Amino acid sequence: MDDRLEDSLQFLKDFKKGDQKMKLGTVQRWVRDINLNTLEPEKQKVRALDMVLRCTEEFKDFDLVEDDAGKGLIFMKEEWAPVEKKEADEELLDQFDENSYKVIKFEKANER
Repeated sequence: MDDRLEDSLQFLKDFKKGDQKMKLGTVQRWVRDINLNTLEPEKQKVRALDMVLRCTEEFKDFDLVEDDAGKGLIFMKEEWAPVEKKEADEELLDQFDENSYKVIKFEKANER
């Protein structure tokens, strides 16, 4: 990677220390420009991507220890589980029947 990476890492460290929040579009541009190959990751690019993610609102409050900055630390999280399905409230469903709504307009998708 070219010499811009070291400048970028310094910019990201300074940005994280500031009060601004990185917007989603900015994160998307940084990720695209870093262009990290996950099959053969380059250490410098992983550091840059780590710093970009640390500048987002979700990770902005994580302490920035200079020795750990951009080393791609991974935080283990519990496995995500969907919310249990709930049974429909029969009393609420009884309020609706075929006369409680009307079709305003009907058109086939191929006729649009």
